[in-house]
This record gives sequence, structure tokens and C-alpha cells, in this order.
Amino acid sequence: MPPFIVWAIGLHIMPINPAVLMGAVAGSRSHSGPAREAAKEIDSSVPWSGFPVGYAVSGILLTIFGYVAMAPAWRYNPAGCAPGRKSCNKNHPHSGLSD
Repeated sequence: MPPFIVWAIGLHIMPINPAVLMGAVAGSRSHSGPAREAAKEIDSSVPWSGFPVGYAVSGILLTIFGYVAMAPAWRYNPAGCAPGRKSCNKNHPHSGLSD
């Protein structure tokens, strides 16, 4: 989800402190620059309080959705055969390799 949509939802629908929201959005993008600049701008460490939560949640979700994204690719090649792989069963109907 684009950061500006997350920002709008966090600011208007779920009224979150803008400084904490800046840190959370920066953490979800795994980029500390915006949180660092916000902390400098307001001369406070408040933006850093939202950073670890966004960072951790996005890391977990990216890992889970990475596996979900790979599931359709495995479905089209259930034999696990890759072209040029010597230990592949060439007679498997879904291997894509035939004699």
C-alpha cells in the first residue's frame, strides 16, 4: 500500500499523532530517513516510537506474502523440475521435460 494512503488513513480515519505516524510509515518501508528527519525537525525522539512496530509488522507480512506469491509458481511445476536439472523425473506429466 502506498505510504500516502497509509498516512491518510492513520491521520484521518484513525487519529494517530503525526510524529508517531511518520515513524510507523518510515518503519513499514524499512527506511529510517524520514523518521530521522522528523525527529530532527521536531527535536524529539517521538517518531522513533512508531518505527519498530511498522518495521516488524512489514517484515513479517512481506515474508508471508512472499510465500503466497510463490505458491502459484509451484502449482505450475509440482514435480520441482527445472530445465537442465539432472535429478528430475522427465516422465512426470507436469515436468515440462520430455525425451
